[in-house]
Amino acid sequence: ESDVSGPFQIIAGREVTPNAAVAAPLQSVSVPAGEYLVFQSSGSLPESVIRGWQDVWAYFARPRPRRRPDAPARAYTYDLEIYPNFESVEIWVAVEG
Repeated sequence: ESDVSGPFQIIAGREVTPNAAVAAPLQSVSVPAGEYLVFQSSGSLPESVIRGWQDVWAYFARPRPRRRPDAPARAYTYDLEIYPNFESVEIWVAVEG
């Protein structure tokens, strides 16, 4: 909501068709379209997820000139973890457009 040390909420979910009915206590959440940087990590879970987030934190901890002069800043809106298979993760980090 604010920065890397601010409050956040974690939601575990899966993709469903638009307007799908979900039974309580489940809820439907829409992730808005936006700009995202995608970090990929592979290997055994959960180690690959931990390494992936370490890569994210290291990337954004570097001063902007060391990243790229035009590198976007984090938006702190929605970040996603997508598990395409049992040995990899994609971490989608929302960035300012």
